[in-house]
Amino acid sequence: MTVIALKSPLDVNLSPLVVMALDREKNILRRSIQASRKKITLLAAKLKVDPAQLLSGGVPHGEDEDMDLIELEGELAVLDRHEEQLKGLESLELCA
Repeated sequence: MTVIALKSPLDVNLSPLVVMALDREKNILRRSIQASRKKITLLAAKLKVDPAQLLSGGVPHGEDEDMDLIELEGELAVLDRHEEQLKGLESLELCA
């Protein structure tokens, strides 16, 4: 476990500010995850591929679809990264 201490030269309670900042970041990540999932669904339907099969290397990259498949792979990577970041933020506990 890692503990972080925050100090301020002002005589204010930092807890509400930290909670608001964390909540704002979590909301941004949730919206980004939602947008990525929508984009993945649309690209996968357009290309008629299973994203899991694509990630496992089971989908050949044809010349006509290569850029779309690369875009889908990138969006899957973004989704994975944002889900991990959200999971990390949701595991934080603010101790006063």
